Amino acid sequence: MANPGWYRSDPDDMIVLPKTYEWESEDYQVDETDITNITLRGVEYTNKLYSQETPSFLFHMVSLAQLNDFRTLHDAVGGNLRTFWFVPDSDIPSVKLFVKKEPGFKPKKLGGFGSNGPLTDCYDYLLQLRQQVAAAQILI
Repeated sequence: MANPGWYRSDPDDMIVLPKTYEWESEDYQVDETDITNITLRGVEYTNKLYSQETPSFLFHMVSLAQLNDFRTLHDAVGGNLRTFWFVPDSDIPSVKLFVKKEPGFKPKKLGGFGSNGPLTDCYDYLLQLRQQVAAAQILI
């Protein structure tokens, strides 16, 4: 599996992230909300208000440079202000999600890591996404 990537509108401008997500990621979550109407006689009618994919991808990073690529993504989309296309595997660009990310940027510092050399800071970053409706899907 190749590293994931993202782009705003043109697939040719895809930016590939520095590493792939971990197996602990929850990439197939779905969030749903229903609305229930109750008549004056107590009869309930429940309808689906929305259903959207809400995947979360966990990344372990061993350098500040890798973490900065995720900060660049955060800054480019303004947190949760702008939508973008997320490609879980850059080798298969046809599999993509039209999403917004979580509003903040909160990597977790895990401490130092060293192997026969100086300690390097390690980070975890949980990229939380919410599926959005693309304009082409509304017209269908």
